[in-house]
Amino acid sequence: MDGALAGCFGFLLGAVVGAALGVGAGILWISVFQTSCFEGYCGMLVSFSFMPMGAFLGGLVGGILLIMPANSGPSATAAASPADTAASSEAHEK
Repeated sequence: MDGALAGCFGFLLGAVVGAALGVGAGILWISVFQTSCFEGYCGMLVSFSFMPMGAFLGGLVGGILLIMPANSGPSATAAASPADTAASSEAHEK
């Protein structure tokens, strides 16, 4: 469960950061390649292409990067010894 929660948080955080980086990349693209701003074309280019691509890639990278450490550690059930598991199951039966 920890891995799923970490993955969701990483996806959301990565999407926000990726969208911001996508806007920056789009503004850089417009200034370097002198894209026409006729009728708001340059703003739509950034909003509808660079920002969603950045959010998608950032979400994937963020989710993967936060799932990996969450799943690499020992889980709570694997860390417990068999004696601890038996004692806790007897306590729940009472």
